[in-house]
Amino acid sequence: MGSRRIKLMIRWSILTAAVIVLFWTIYYLIVGKVPVVTSIGITGIWTYVLPFGISRWWDVLIGPIWSVVIILLTAVGELELIENLLFLVLFGLGQLAAH
Repeated sequence: MGSRRIKLMIRWSILTAAVIVLFWTIYYLIVGKVPVVTSIGITGIWTYVLPFGISRWWDVLIGPIWSVVIILLTAVGELELIENLLFLVLFGLGQLAAH
């Protein structure tokens, strides 16, 4: 992986985290609390109820992960794109199997 791509991933991860922190901080100052997610709507009629609530503060960690994924998928050649997609799919399946 090139150093340019690594710098790009680090910069966008930090920017994404900073924007999310700023958003939830302003929201907290206005509303007084940050929402907690207790269910996820999968489709219009199917909702997955989580066994515990997840604070939206976790977005600060999830946002940079998505930034890295998007950079990996857009800043590569065709062969690397296929390899990265395969890696992400296998990694995701591995995470599902671990739970």
